[in-house]
Amino acid sequence: GMQKCKESGKTIFIDLDDDFLNIPRSHPGYKITGPGDKKAIQRLRTALSMADHLVTPSPIIAERYAEFVGSNYIVPNNWWSGNNFWLKPAQNRRTINIGWAGTITHQKDFRPIVPVLESIVKKHDNAMIIIGGDPKVFNFLEKIPDHQKMFLPMVPHEDYPFMLSNFDILLAPLENNKFNQAKSDIKLLEAGIRSIPWVASPLPAYEEWAKGGLLAETAEDWEMAIESLLNDKEKRKALGAEGHEKALTRESKHIAEHWLEILRELE
Repeated sequence: GMQKCKESGKTIFIDLDDDFLNIPRSHPGYKITGPGDKKAIQRLRTALSMADHLVTPSPIIAERYAEFVGSNYIVPNNWWSGNNFWLKPAQNRRTINIGWAGTITHQKDFRPIVPVLESIVKKHDNAMIIIGGDPKVFNFLEKIPDHQKMFLPMVPHEDYPFMLSNFDILLAPLENNKFNQAKSDIKLLEAGIRSIPWVASPLPAYEEWAKGGLLAETAEDWEMAIESLLNDKEKRKALGAEGHEKALTRESKHIAEHWLEILRELE
């Protein structure tokens, strides 16, 4: 398809939000879309070489793909306020819900904080651990009592914001490796839209986002950060509001300006 477009003189954009060249061996995609499948990587390189422009939310990804594609544009992650679930109020609850949502690709990222969560629920009867998306990650919580954990199955994309409404604190752990260092700030943007304070690993995009939560590296850091939010409702509220204010700058109507600037350059 790209070849046909190229032959007819079309301008080709490729939009990528992951560094497929550096998927680690432990990642489920390593042998499918990563270095474990040389043909897949060659197809990626060929596609990039045929493209006129790369669009990515991460400057790190842009830098790593620079040798394959002529030019690149950074267009931040954004959201659409037309989906009413983003701003629909959460239901009242007695528990303080500590939530994580993701796919099978993040099992290794999540596992190191399991002992932290086991410790947290022992000290806080009102703490509830919510896992959204991947049942295997939920199974990591076997030592946590049933009344202090809950699983939410993956939902259609348009319903995902309502899944997040079950969270009072959002967790975004990422292993510090080359692949994750190129990740975007999408998780913290999502937390900000829903005014949820977060605890996240200190990787570049999360450090750059900065608003609305706490960074944690060691197990001690994670436990301290989560407890500080559990114990302080006003802190949760203040950080949530701070993150929401930043998230408003990423509403799709604002990001549209980035695309208009790109199109004007092509005129």
